[in-house]
Amino acid sequence: EILQNGGIFIDIGANFGLFTCQAAAVNKSVHVIAIEPNYRIVGPLMNNIKVNGLQNRVQVFNLAVSDGVHLVGLEQPVVENMGTTMISEQTGTLNVLSCSLDFICRQLKGTEIELIKIDIEGNEFADFKEFDFSAYRDKKIILEDNENAKMQLPQLIAFFNSNGFACADVSGKAVNAGKPSLIDNNIWFFKK
Repeated sequence: EILQNGGIFIDIGANFGLFTCQAAAVNKSVHVIAIEPNYRIVGPLMNNIKVNGLQNRVQVFNLAVSDGVHLVGLEQPVVENMGTTMISEQTGTLNVLSCSLDFICRQLKGTEIELIKIDIEGNEFADFKEFDFSAYRDKKIILEDNENAKMQLPQLIAFFNSNGFACADVSGKAVNAGKPSLIDNNIWFFKK
């Protein structure tokens, strides 16, 4: 529903492309920026985009999104589940370039962002703490409330409220402070 009229969708933590491909298939005027740090899954992500005939509307970037431009280490706690990839405290055998969400949005040169989906195993808030909400016209943000998060959900809700966003679960039911029950631990922030 969010992308039925087209627009830009930034899929941070794209994994093998479930949301990337679904979003790009909704409307031919949807453009997707798929960001996946784990090089082991970038091949399957690109293959899924190609198999679905979406390569002209999806850009894939093999990088991490964090609080700045630097080299970060990645770890994959559950070896057989690449969806558990997360930024490590130190560099190691799986390293990747990182940049901020603010940097990515600046590259879009003022283009309106319809939706940002961010699922990066607990590092979600680090991407927004330095984000200049006044400089971008992003309308909706969906992120995962992960047990590894560095900020508790009530604090996250307060942060987004202070930046002009209301909060709901992904079915559209309003979410307030406290510990709400969330569908698949996903929370939706949208401009008030």
